[in-house]
Amino acid sequence: NKIDIEVVCPFYKKSSRKDEVLDGMKIRRFNYFIRRFQTFTEVGSIPDAVKSFYGMFQLPFFCFSFLFKSIKVGRKAEIIHAQWIIPSAFVAVILRKFYYKTLIVTTRGSELALSSRNSFWRMFLKYTLRRCDIITSNNRKHLDLLKSLGCCPSKLFYVPNGLDYELFKKRNKKLARQKLGLDQNDKIVLKLDKRIAPYKAAVFPLVKNKEDIVNKAHEVFNNLIAAGV
Repeated sequence: NKIDIEVVCPFYKKSSRKDEVLDGMKIRRFNYFIRRFQTFTEVGSIPDAVKSFYGMFQLPFFCFSFLFKSIKVGRKAEIIHAQWIIPSAFVAVILRKFYYKTLIVTTRGSELALSSRNSFWRMFLKYTLRRCDIITSNNRKHLDLLKSLGCCPSKLFYVPNGLDYELFKKRNKKLARQKLGLDQNDKIVLKLDKRIAPYKAAVFPLVKNKEDIVNKAHEVFNNLIAAGV
């Protein structure tokens, strides 16, 4: 059966159109501030965004604009799937009350770190999560944290990210370098944009107690500095 998917998301600086169709999915973007001053969604993750006064200032504008756009799009949906808890799931909880739809939320983990910052964020997360029908995560350890926030275990599901095992599989290192035209003795360092890997909110808290990983990170950093990178 055909499934119609409509995505509600903010208008980014790199966005070219407000509404478009990509791979069969209808994209519905919204502005939440004066466009050239929109920065809330440009810093990587929500926990990073709310650290600054300017980010906190834009948060209510973002939530209101998100809600307004979602109300228009969500009325004809059978299922609402929110990516991230803050603010997507919170907005979706309001829609759920309006339209009595099934609500699924997927958390990537970085917003769960807010629960340890102060009681306000912990209370906010609890309120939102308890009103979701299904909660999924791509990390089993996050499920334990969700349980500590009062989530019913029967609502929690581990759903790993999709992976093409034919493309991402272990290969002979020497042959792989030859195919890519890389020198056999060169050191290769993978650097990810902070929007993909929000290291302050998600990566560092996970590895701070792993001394060997921390030491390796310092070693790589020093090697890059010595190489003039």
